[in-house]
Amino acid sequence: NPVRVGIVVSSKVSKKATVRNRIRRRLREILRKMHLPPSEMVIWVQPEAVEASYWDLLRDLGHALKKSGLVQ
Repeated sequence: NPVRVGIVVSSKVSKKATVRNRIRRRLREILRKMHLPPSEMVIWVQPEAVEASYWDLLRDLGHALKKSGLVQ
């Protein structure tokens, strides 16, 4: 079974679709490089992600996945 991920970036995060899509693309790439075990998850993006760099997203997502027990 593959990893199934739903990434929710609402229009409350940004009114511009290009900004929301950039966040989605960054998160998908981070998850692709992490080689997670088969699982299903939903990632709900907060408005602070608009100003976050790739490295900020990587750090925060890694921390959340460690807290959930998916990675060590």
